[in-house]
Amino acid sequence: MALDVFRTWLIIQLLGIIALPLSNLLLRALPDRGYAFSKTLGLLVVSFVAWLIAMLGISPFNGPLLVASIGVVGLISWWLARKRTPDSGTNLQRIGVVTLPGWRTIIAYEAIFLAALLFVAWMRSYDAVPWGTERPMDFAFLTPSSAARVSHPTTPGWLAIASTTITSAT
Repeated sequence: MALDVFRTWLIIQLLGIIALPLSNLLLRALPDRGYAFSKTLGLLVVSFVAWLIAMLGISPFNGPLLVASIGVVGLISWWLARKRTPDSGTNLQRIGVVTLPGWRTIIAYEAIFLAALLFVAWMRSYDAVPWGTERPMDFAFLTPSSAARVSHPTTPGWLAIASTTITSAT
């Protein structure tokens, strides 16, 4: 489990670094120039690009598509950052095309992120089964989605009748 948590942390860090120039550009009005949101933005944009490509039927949703999506987002992020004019923040450090907050701010953000990740992993280690509340329905949708080669997986059997037209009696 520790290796899985480390792998998740490493992938999210990579996505955050890739999306940092894009985050700097889009969230430049924030005091940290979007550093705190770079991981979330990276995960969101890479996932959206992969989903869009799979939904359009260009490629099946798999590992190589995710790697290609990371590359596409990285290239777009780098290209947009190169077009940017340098800003003169007083407490910000500029490294290449990226403006970073001070090291204390970075350490605080990373400590909060790591604590949240470890907390979620710890909570999931005690109850990893997909039963209770809404999880059976989520599991019913995610299982065909993870096995599907294209974007539109089959509907769970109990929900297949929902596509029929139901009219109310008047």
